[in-house]
Amino acid sequence: FFDITYQIQFAGCPGSPLDGLSGATTDTKRFQAGEPYFPPVNHSCVLEDNGLGTVDMPPACPDGYEGRMTILDGLPPGTSLEMESVLTDFAGVVRFPGGTLGGEVQQFSANLYWAMTGTGELAGFARNMVVPLECEVHTGPRTPGDPVQTFAQTMYLMQGQLFGDPDFCELIVTAGEGFGLPSPGFTTLTRLPSGDFAVDSFFDITYQIDFQGCPGSILEGLSGSTLDTRRFHAGEPYVTAVPDLGAAGGALLLRNHPNPFNPITTIVYEVPAAAGLVSLDIYDLRGQLVRTLARGHLSEGVRTVNWAGDDAAGRKVSAGVYLYALRTDRGVIVKKMALIR
Repeated sequence: FFDITYQIQFAGCPGSPLDGLSGATTDTKRFQAGEPYFPPVNHSCVLEDNGLGTVDMPPACPDGYEGRMTILDGLPPGTSLEMESVLTDFAGVVRFPGGTLGGEVQQFSANLYWAMTGTGELAGFARNMVVPLECEVHTGPRTPGDPVQTFAQTMYLMQGQLFGDPDFCELIVTAGEGFGLPSPGFTTLTRLPSGDFAVDSFFDITYQIDFQGCPGSILEGLSGSTLDTRRFHAGEPYVTAVPDLGAAGGALLLRNHPNPFNPITTIVYEVPAAAGLVSLDIYDLRGQLVRTLARGHLSEGVRTVNWAGDDAAGRKVSAGVYLYALRTDRGVIVKKMALIR
């Protein structure tokens, strides 16, 4: 592209609608040919077993983690830069046991693809950009070989910088718990009849974007630092038909109402015959157990249990999104509910 500063001089002809008019206009407009590559959208994510009964993390989903980011601070009132975002192209992955969640650490490089558009005084501004990143993710323990594997994760470190850009003389993206920007998440891996795994994974990423506009660009004289939290999601929940679940001896029904709720919600779940050991547990988004609502060799039938937003000690938990997981000998079903205060 070129940001072309042009001057147009004109004089109207006698007898035309422009008769008697003349002038010189100077302006700057962007002329662009082609467009950068931007990953296609494909919400489903099915990955092969890595030979150990699970999937390598981070998951190599076709479209990575999709989300949305924004730049507000440092721009005129009523103006923003909105970025449809894809975190993908994971490379150079190093994995080792440990981390803050007691499972595994993954260190890798990645690309953050942005389809950026302006609003307000920057309406009409549009760019496709790629920000190279260095990342570190911590995941919680899981049990390879299980048909359904659920575990907490956190984006511990994520940072990258754009160099040589004509609009941004400085653009730095920072995120992750290691920088004091908590970015928790959760992953569910569900084994399919083919032996592959369906992936449903997300992070609630708290990020900071620092920028400074370049001389001669539409952002000249602008700079700022934006702090925000947005969800980045890869794959989608895998839902098995009820008859298949019944044949497998799994749970037939799991829901809660109302949702969102305050102060109490009712969880309804169904256990078929020969389900084995059954447990119904509440987790926060870091994967920490909040409370066990039911556990044992339960008889067949539909059951209900109430949760009043408290932990095992009876203390009220904070407002937010919680996970409730129903486990049988054949697998796990995980759903979300929102507690409001």
